[in-house]
Amino acid sequence: MNYFITSWKDSVYQDESSFFFYQLINGLEYIHSENIVHRDLKPENLLLGKYNILKIIDFGLSNFCEVDNFLETPCGSPCYASPEMVSGKKYNGHIIDIWSTGIILFAMMCGYLPFEDQDNDILFKKILKCKIKYPGYLSDIAVDLMKKILVREPEKRISLSEWIRNLKTIDCFLVFNRQDIKPFLLTLWDYTSSGIRYRIKKKKG
Repeated sequence: MNYFITSWKDSVYQDESSFFFYQLINGLEYIHSENIVHRDLKPENLLLGKYNILKIIDFGLSNFCEVDNFLETPCGSPCYASPEMVSGKKYNGHIIDIWSTGIILFAMMCGYLPFEDQDNDILFKKILKCKIKYPGYLSDIAVDLMKKILVREPEKRISLSEWIRNLKTIDCFLVFNRQDIKPFLLTLWDYTSSGIRYRIKKKKG
């Protein structure tokens, strides 16, 4: 996925982003339903297979964590880390995964990260300030969705169920608007040690 993003001249188009992001959110929802948090979501840990079906990989930093429990160990890639993690506070693993998906969505649509610096101290200050400049070419809907997830206060971030509800009802984020995958039905089936596997079933009728 990282190569796919960086190989675009500007960014992944919004319909392409919606296709990948919809899969990511559904995969993450399943992982979280098993009380597993990934803690290192980034494009390098998202593989694309046949029909550009997405698979989440590299669970080396994952952990078991119930919804109301908190973790302490900072981990993952700095550019995708949430404000509460970089500040050294205890964090909810489910909520930091949601933050990382917002960074991934921004990268897919813009072709660069919202917070970047070679000096981690400066990078962390940028993350804590959480001031993001959204390019003018993004749709209002896309910006609104990212603003709901890239929020400094973890309790104010949109939940996965709300994300999915938004993605299903907003026209520019409907994955089945893509003509090339209309003959197929994507169904999440099982969690494996290497990530989330999607099967493609021919839609009947």
